[in-house]
Amino acid sequence: DCDDTDAAVHPTAMETCNDVDDNCDGDVDEGLLGTWYADMDGDGYGDPAVQIDGCAPGEDYVDQAGDCDDGQASTHPDATEVCNERDDDCDGSVDEGVTVTYFADGDGDGYGRLDATTEACVEPPGYAVEGGDCDDGAEEVYPGASETCNDTDDNCDGVVDDSTASDALIWYADADADGYGDPASTTRACDLPTGFVADATDCDDTASTTNPAALEYCDGHDDDCDGDIDEDDAVDAPAWYLDTDTDGYGTSSVSARTCSAPSGYAALGSDCDDDNSDVHPGATEVCNDIDDDCDALIDDGDSAVSGTTTFYVDADSDGYGDPARTRQACLAPSGTVSDATDCDDGEAEVHPAATEVCNSVDDDCDGDIDDDDASITGRTTWYPDGDADGYGVDGSTTEACLEPSGYADNDADCDDSEGATYPSATEICDGEDNDCDLDVDEGVLGLSASCAAESCLEILDLGASLGDASYYLDPDGLGASLWSCDMTTDGGGWTQVVDWNRVDNADDQADFNNAFTVLFNNMDTFSNGSDHLFWQDDNGAGSANADALSVEREIPVLNGGEVLYTVEYDGVSMEQSGTWLWVEDTGTEYNLECWESKLSSAPYNSAELAEHPSYSCGNALSPRDFSWSGTVQDDLGTNLDTLRFASLHYDSCCDYSYLYQFDFWVR
Repeated sequence: DCDDTDAAVHPTAMETCNDVDDNCDGDVDEGLLGTWYADMDGDGYGDPAVQIDGCAPGEDYVDQAGDCDDGQASTHPDATEVCNERDDDCDGSVDEGVTVTYFADGDGDGYGRLDATTEACVEPPGYAVEGGDCDDGAEEVYPGASETCNDTDDNCDGVVDDSTASDALIWYADADADGYGDPASTTRACDLPTGFVADATDCDDTASTTNPAALEYCDGHDDDCDGDIDEDDAVDAPAWYLDTDTDGYGTSSVSARTCSAPSGYAALGSDCDDDNSDVHPGATEVCNDIDDDCDALIDDGDSAVSGTTTFYVDADSDGYGDPARTRQACLAPSGTVSDATDCDDGEAEVHPAATEVCNSVDDDCDGDIDDDDASITGRTTWYPDGDADGYGVDGSTTEACLEPSGYADNDADCDDSEGATYPSATEICDGEDNDCDLDVDEGVLGLSASCAAESCLEILDLGASLGDASYYLDPDGLGASLWSCDMTTDGGGWTQVVDWNRVDNADDQADFNNAFTVLFNNMDTFSNGSDHLFWQDDNGAGSANADALSVEREIPVLNGGEVLYTVEYDGVSMEQSGTWLWVEDTGTEYNLECWESKLSSAPYNSAELAEHPSYSCGNALSPRDFSWSGTVQDDLGTNLDTLRFASLHYDSCCDYSYLYQFDFWVR
């Protein structure tokens, strides 16, 4: 017991906050003391820097800290922040959310720029409470200023010279775009708006034809806006004609123009007798020697005449009229008769007094035709037609007007046992003369693989040509394929053997090798150029391995020795070299193009020389540079079976060959 004078103090007592060691453990009020903060301004919040521990707060202390200014009762965490350059609510920020935004006002007009602001509690010098100034260098420009027509947005509403401008003009709507405005529909603007005009004299702005400058028409409308409708000067005022006999037609010599009819006038003129009400343009013409309907035609001169007599047309002038074709007239018109017994008025030989002949016509108008008429003359001879194709053959004939069964009116059939064979039949590819013209398969040859020709000339000769095109040929009997045919040049009939074109078709070395059989080629360079095939030698001047190129193309097409070719070729620096183009007939050579500039066969070896023709065409004076160009046509007079092309290069570095096109045809 630490205090034997106090029965409440002993080791088992409960410690209470009373400045006494109640449980005699040597500690006073342990675990029971509170922390108290000085609150000198009495606002209920203490200064966290001034605190004590005790059982009771004591005077001027509270249990709530957080006061950031304990000398100012209006400053504490629960206070409302006001704009006073102090942290009223003790949140570490001064005047947050309570400052005023001020705008830089350079021209002092009371309105500042929106892009230059500052936050403050009191308006700083050079700033304004109101923003929105769109020109802070002009004091007369600010929101609320008076707008004027000066190409400036005076009131800063985003619109320059709008309709509120004090000096804006009044414009009038011109809805019909006639240049005249509606005085009842206006707008204000500094400049002329679209669809408006300065004029205000249009009396109908829905019609562009109505305005002070318009012409007046008789339409129940004041077209020229003069306040009068359909006055007599209207441009379309109709003419009215004096109608003395009141028959609805007036005399053309007396007229008046008004929109409405004057008394005693008619809308129609042209009365040719205004004293006779039975005579006028609407009257009926009758046979009376008077022009009743005022068309300047009297009686039969007028197609509308009535009360006429019926006459019959005699178109063939045989004296007999057509009962179906009548003419009404006062007097008999030319070409008509009173008779009506002709049964064909288009044929002068047909009438009741004519002779019946074989023509499927009732010539004598007795109702019987041709073989049914016992008086028939001039019947036809008919020929036997066994295959019923409409074409007969000479044999047992018969006479009749109409074709008897099993007969034809001709003997032109070349095979009366075949119904598909006759002169007008369609020729087909069957080895037969289908149309009896003594030619076989003409007109169809070469148009299909099953009807291939031997040459383009054969197609042309048999009339099967469709012009320049590809046709099926089988010149060697090994199968049909498409070949190009020129059916126009020099009469046509040309068959293309070679078609190689580097310039136009981009054909290359591979295409060249496909077009020809390469017999020999030891050129050091043989390659594609941009628009040519190029070859050259480069193995040393005078070398025994001087380069050579030799190709051939078989000519399987039967021909008469005519050639047509275009070979575009340049040879450069071809001293002692050469290039040749020739054709052969079973080994016999025919030179087409032959250029060489060599003096002897050296230094070419035998293998190279074996692929070239003889040198009889060359001479030492041939040019070192030469070109082949243009189209050449020649007739060698014999069937050509082989096309050959060869080139020899002797120099070591500067013999060049350029081939641009090789086009070869035979006929």
